[in-house]
Amino acid sequence: MSNAYLSPILNDAQFNDDGTFLAGGLIWFYAAGTSTPIAAYTGPTASTAWSNPIVLDARGETGGEIWLTASQGYKMILETPPEYGQTHGVVISTFDNISGVNDPVTSTIDSWLLFSGAPVRLSNTSFSVSGDQRNIFQINRRLKCIDGASTIYSTIKGSTYAAGITTVTVVNDSGALDSNLAQVYYSFVETNPSAIPKAVLTGSKTTSTSSDIYISVSGGRLQQAVDAGAPSNAWPINVTGDVTGNVTGNLTGTATLATNCTNAIGYNQTWQFLNLSRSLNTNYTNSTGKPIEVSVSAHTSNNYAAYVAYVDSVRAGQSGGGPATDYQGSLIFIVPNGSVYKIDTGGATYIVDDWSELR
Repeated sequence: MSNAYLSPILNDAQFNDDGTFLAGGLIWFYAAGTSTPIAAYTGPTASTAWSNPIVLDARGETGGEIWLTASQGYKMILETPPEYGQTHGVVISTFDNISGVNDPVTSTIDSWLLFSGAPVRLSNTSFSVSGDQRNIFQINRRLKCIDGASTIYSTIKGSTYAAGITTVTVVNDSGALDSNLAQVYYSFVETNPSAIPKAVLTGSKTTSTSSDIYISVSGGRLQQAVDAGAPSNAWPINVTGDVTGNVTGNLTGTATLATNCTNAIGYNQTWQFLNLSRSLNTNYTNSTGKPIEVSVSAHTSNNYAAYVAYVDSVRAGQSGGGPATDYQGSLIFIVPNGSVYKIDTGGATYIVDDWSELR
């Protein structure tokens, strides 16, 4: 029999809520259910102990493997990097009663942890427990409730604390809680409510309401429920109505094209040849309702001075210089909606070859 067994958790990279590596994070080791520090090891022979805590590297990794003493239950705590001069950081997750993989002495690891307190049934979808237990009964965490001869699987929708009592509201996969509620198990995997996006908009821009989407797993299948509705296996989740603001991920349904897209230059615009209606050294106003692009080409046979484009009296482009005779130049510039523009030759005599506008 080995002296130590591979830890089933925290051997992979750890991350911050924003997806960056938890560089400098800490992993502490204690005897299960206590605050007594104990050693973890770098290999199965338990000959070399890790520091306690382990300080994660730039990739959020230990830089090795975590092995746990045979026949020993562990409590493992993951923390953020501590502030200067402090020993501990902010607790991210606490894992208790952990033993090594295939340790023949300790009991098999279950995906459910028994809540030690006595639950009091309040309704078909709620119960209460003594004390502030919100760190255990986290929103979106899975529950297994022993309800007499029945087992009810649920997802936590709300968890509030007042007057020494934590009230837990759930969405049941099926069935309902009744007066025979005796035990509550919570899932081994914790949730981070602040990292789970919940709000979507339904309806129109003037009648929109907020809904909460809950994600769970039942029988190996991913489920979703909106508000307190029954969980559904239908995927993807459809978003209907008008969508405004920033949207990430994949959406199905319809969404209106934002105004700032339809007003973009080139959208529903065509090039128009305007030689007959445009003259040099003359002001014109863009009243099309969106930006336009202007392209001008002109030549002179007796002057090489450049001609200049002005937009709202600001230089927007210049044709450049050329030879004293037979000079031809061109320029392209953008005119915002409502702006005044012109081509100024500076007194030189030019002949327009082409004046086109994308409008």
